[in-house]
Amino acid sequence: MNLRSTFNTAMNALSGNKVRTSLTSLGITIGIAAVIAMVSAGHGAKSKIDEAFGSLGPNLVIGFSGSTSSTGLRIGADAGGAFTREDAQRVRTRLAPLINGCSEISQWPTEASTDAGSCKTVCVGGTPDVFRVRRWKIREFAQGPRGRFYTDAEVKSDASVCLLGQTVVEKLFPNQNPVGKTVRTREGNQFRVIGTLDPKGSSFTGGDQDDCIMIPISTLMKRVSGKEKCMLLIAEARTADLTNIVKARMTDLIRVAHNIRPGQDDDFYVNTMKEYSSIAELFTATLSGLIFAIACISLVVGGIGVMNIMLVSVTERTREIGIRMAVGAKTNDVLGQFLAEATILALIGGMIGITLGAIIAWTISWFASWEFVITPSSVLLAAATSAAVGIFFGYYPARKASLLDPIECLRYE
Repeated sequence: MNLRSTFNTAMNALSGNKVRTSLTSLGITIGIAAVIAMVSAGHGAKSKIDEAFGSLGPNLVIGFSGSTSSTGLRIGADAGGAFTREDAQRVRTRLAPLINGCSEISQWPTEASTDAGSCKTVCVGGTPDVFRVRRWKIREFAQGPRGRFYTDAEVKSDASVCLLGQTVVEKLFPNQNPVGKTVRTREGNQFRVIGTLDPKGSSFTGGDQDDCIMIPISTLMKRVSGKEKCMLLIAEARTADLTNIVKARMTDLIRVAHNIRPGQDDDFYVNTMKEYSSIAELFTATLSGLIFAIACISLVVGGIGVMNIMLVSVTERTREIGIRMAVGAKTNDVLGQFLAEATILALIGGMIGITLGAIIAWTISWFASWEFVITPSSVLLAAATSAAVGIFFGYYPARKASLLDPIECLRYE
């Protein structure tokens, strides 16, 4: 019997009981759908992580206020800040060959208002370097002035100037160019808007990076918060290879400046964006692995279902097998027919699973607001897996059918 005849015979046998065929394929369908959805979600999550970390700056080295244990575990935080402006200047000067810039940063929650309305937001203070290391860009409007970043001179003079994030612009100046206008805060300050920032979206922690008012660090410390220390130090290494070197050098410089002796806990800690990215990718990989394991279990259950149904089919069609053998069918012909039936069952489940998995993946990407990705390799993997399951779990029933005694089969009632 040739391949075409084997396929036609298998299809005729399966179409004779459509309900059983559908239910048998269901386990394969669920497993393949889970594989497709898992692979797509993994790609989407990775692209979302890459986008979030890319918006922050992949080579960032960040110093945080807070005490740490000797093992590096954070055990407390200093809400007032641990860094002085001299710390930042020391990093800028000593590490100049290794970094593109360094800025001290503090923030203060406030309520901003204009004649059109008000909104709760946060004032973020920094030096002009913050725009370079965070890769902020000025947003351009179709009409009116383009805007600019504030300067070192404006930092030294505690100037009342600001730049607005896109979220604040939409709340206070909808459909307007706010450059040149004034924003008031609940502390009684008035800031002249000198520019607006291109949107960055959510950070890797889920916070809105565009919900901010950027002002000179000196203005924030003297006129808004009244704090003498800063919460963060942010530097950007010139290359990815230098991030760990910058982290170590920054840590050493600040420990000396803060008179922290060997063996004492730091009142700050320094991390790199690469470390956060690695943690996020590990979490994503672990979750994907868990889903894949569940999908594999589903495929095994589906395969067992295929084998069970094929064994029942062999029993039901014992007389048919005997007649086929009596008229000249060989052992390999019977083996091929039942193996083809099992493989077709698995492939039907696989094709439906691929379609269902794509729908699930699209739904997840829509709700999670990440890229929808279905790679050809994942589709091929799913199809190959479904065929392999059919062959693996269908071989035993097919082999059993091929070894039946024709005489006993003809006597079977």
